[in-house]
Amino acid sequence: MTRSELAIWAKAFAADLGSNDARVPFDRVVRKHLAGLEALLAGGLTFTTIATAISRAGGARPNAGLYTDKHLWTALRRARARPQLEKRLRSAPSRSEKRPSPLRGEPAVAPARRIVAGDGESASPPSSPRVKAGQSHQRLENPRNTDSSGDLSNEDILAALDRVRRADS
Repeated sequence: MTRSELAIWAKAFAADLGSNDARVPFDRVVRKHLAGLEALLAGGLTFTTIATAISRAGGARPNAGLYTDKHLWTALRRARARPQLEKRLRSAPSRSEKRPSPLRGEPAVAPARRIVAGDGESASPPSSPRVKAGQSHQRLENPRNTDSSGDLSNEDILAALDRVRRADS
C-alpha cells in the first residue's frame, strides 16, 4: 500500500470520527473500517503507522489528544471479538425465558431437603442447642467431652465416624 492510499484511508477514517459538535465513538468507526484496517495490517503496516496517519488526517480524541497505537489495537481487538459476543448474546435466553424474580412470589431459597435415615424412613434434622433463659450472650454448655480449647475428644470423633459408617451401610 502506498502512502497516498494510506492517507486517503486515514482521511475517510478521520471524517467518520466526526467533529467536536458530533463525535462518533472511536470503537464504532473502527468497526466500520475493520476490513480496511485488517488489509493495512496484512500489508505490513504497524499500529503506530496507522495511528499516526489517522492523527495527521485530523482524527483526534474528544479531549483533543491524539489516538495512539494502543487505542487502535484495543479498539481493533474489541471489534474482532464483537461477532462472538453478539452470537453468545443471541443464543442466551431472553429475559422472559429466565427464571422469575423471587419478588414475583417465588421463594428465594430452595425448599429444605428431607433427611432420610438409613432404612428409608424420614428422620428429623438434628436439633440445635437451645439457649437457656439468661444465657443469651454466654457460651452454651456443651454436653460432649471437650478439652480446655473446646475441641471434641477422640471418643466423640470415633463415635460420629461410626454413626456415619452405619448410615452408609
